[in-house]
Amino acid sequence: MIYVANSTRQNQRIWFRLPEHSRTFVVEIPSGQQRYLGNDWNSAQLESFVQYLGTLGAIDAKTLSRKTSGFQGLIYSTEKALTENQILYGHEADLETREKRAADEATKAALAADQGVRNLFKGKRAAKELTVEVVQDTPKGERAPSDRVEMSVTVTPDGKPLKKR
Repeated sequence: MIYVANSTRQNQRIWFRLPEHSRTFVVEIPSGQQRYLGNDWNSAQLESFVQYLGTLGAIDAKTLSRKTSGFQGLIYSTEKALTENQILYGHEADLETREKRAADEATKAALAADQGVRNLFKGKRAAKELTVEVVQDTPKGERAPSDRVEMSVTVTPDGKPLKKR
């Protein structure tokens, strides 16, 4: 038996195969919930599924507090059901991972834009600083969320990124 929890904001659908079975299985895990699987699985099938979850970025609930770098939002336990606090902690870790990824991508974009501008002017700077702002779009007629993403990255004259917000 195994419990698999989804700590992301999106529903997750996991497609998988088990040893000794030719068909494909699917389990849908709504946001913030968990599913119990494998009541009739043997140890080889359970181990195969745990390995597959690892390829999806899932982590064992025992290591949740230690390993959250690159966390993808799936948590599993082969011992007991996950607690609400574990799922909430996973949600926070997932948000941190997404924010870090967004900041890294914005920094890469700012550095690429700076290099592109320098290439236009034969390696010389056309401006003292180059700033890239990232602001989360809010659909027309909707209120901006309280956790709206706003970020600014400035590339200094020596070509180094300086994060502001």
